Amino acid sequence: MSQLTSITIPKNVTIVGHRAFEGCSDLTSIVWNAQRGSDCSSSIDPFKNIRNQITSFTFGDSVKYIPNYLCNGMENITSITIPKNVVSIGNNVFTNCSSLKSITWNAKNYADFSSAEKTPFYGIKSQITSFTSWTLQVIVGGDDSKKSNIAAFLCDGMDKISSLIIPNSVTTIGQNAFNGCSSLTSLDIPNNVQTIGENAFRNCSSIESVIIGKSVASIGENAFANCNSINSVTWNAKHCSSFGICYIGYIDGELFQIFDSSPFTTNVSTFSFGNEVEHIPGCLFSGMENLKSITIPNSVTS
Repeated sequence: MSQLTSITIPKNVTIVGHRAFEGCSDLTSIVWNAQRGSDCSSSIDPFKNIRNQITSFTFGDSVKYIPNYLCNGMENITSITIPKNVVSIGNNVFTNCSSLKSITWNAKNYADFSSAEKTPFYGIKSQITSFTSWTLQVIVGGDDSKKSNIAAFLCDGMDKISSLIIPNSVTTIGQNAFNGCSSLTSLDIPNNVQTIGENAFRNCSSIESVIIGKSVASIGENAFANCNSINSVTWNAKHCSSFGICYIGYIDGELFQIFDSSPFTTNVSTFSFGNEVEHIPGCLFSGMENLKSITIPNSVTS
């Protein structure tokens, strides 16, 4: 079947047989709609001996489970979109996809990863390190995304990310979600985000400016630790009450909180408030020795 250039796998397919497309020498494009296809392996590989010729692999919105090893070794794929209904991604799905540069993550309700090693892109990150000329762009959530969280550890260690777009639909940014994304230079937390997890942006050493959205109520411990290039913060949070860092002490045998520590480094020189801010948390400016002026808006009550 040397003239077959593309194939679409229907959503009700559960098994694609071993070497199903072997010999399809012109096949370059695959559309995968299977809701839950069977896992691939060395003994069950529908794309045996043609993986390196595939240049386009598209997941349909019907997909819920991406099988083990499905795209493994497809070294000419440059972009991937994870559709909105995906709840599970198998092992080593994107391992050895050495040209993969662009990831669009639309999964609405994907559970947190337990560690960076458990993310579907972990194998790619080690390769990216040795190809520093690559520019990896990650867009979290498409225009129609209705998900409410960014999974913990999702982009941990992706140090070539240069652009990050977080949609307004996100309410929670998980712990370590962007830890070590050291090529990011700016960060805009949208207005519907309520929680920024611990270590969420830790070691993002090139971020210079941060915008905190108006609904942020909690910032986890070390969320911006080692982000030493941050010099400008725009704070729109109406009533943020927690930074996740507190020091506890005793006076006359009674337990009390001494103070919180600012989530930002001492290098901040510009700090501005939005006009809807109602509460300024204690120690928000702790250690910001380069600040020269602060204007508190009339909306602040405490």
